[in-house]
Parts: sequence; structure tokens; C-alpha cells
Amino acid sequence: MDTGSNRIDIHHHFFPSSLSRVKSAQSQSVGFRTPPENLPWTVDLSLRAMDSLGIRLAVLSLPAGIAETFDEARDVNKFMYEIVQQHQDRFAFWGCLGDWRDVKGH
Repeated sequence: MDTGSNRIDIHHHFFPSSLSRVKSAQSQSVGFRTPPENLPWTVDLSLRAMDSLGIRLAVLSLPAGIAETFDEARDVNKFMYEIVQQHQDRFAFWGCLGDWRDVKGH
């Protein structure tokens, strides 16, 4: 899709529905309320927002502290990869590492 813009959003948070509750709790703990219309996150929700703001490409990233284990990070990376494969002209992603202190990967 050509939005007529070359804008790139390099800080485009997403969170799979399996992590929406964690995201809500995390936001509330720091005094931020995630707008209810943004939960659960969907690709279509992001595409509508991007189109309305003239954003051609969004680089997906998971908010810090959401995926804490190696397995959660791996699952999130797979999910973002699938989104990018389905919408190569609209999304890219930053890989998620999980807890950087977990050097053994468990």
C-alpha cells in the first residue's frame, strides 16, 4: 500500500493478545493507561493508525519487561516474523531478547 509518505515509525509497540494483561498491568504500575481501544493489539489496528498518520513502515518492538523469559522472547520474535512475512511492505521488527541477565537462556 502506498500511503504517499516515506515516514517510518521506528518505535512501534505491539503486544500479542497473550501478553495484553501483562501490558495493561505494567502500564498502570507506572501511571499510564493503555487506551482500551488499543487492546487487544491487532495488525489491522496498527495498519489503520499508520494509514491515518501517513506512516509507510513501522518497526515493531515489544515494550520492555513484557517478555521476560527466553521462551517468551522466542515466541514473540516468531510472531513478529510472521507479521512481517505477511506485510513485508508495511512492517519490520526489532528482535526481543527477553531478560538480558538470563545468559543461560532459560
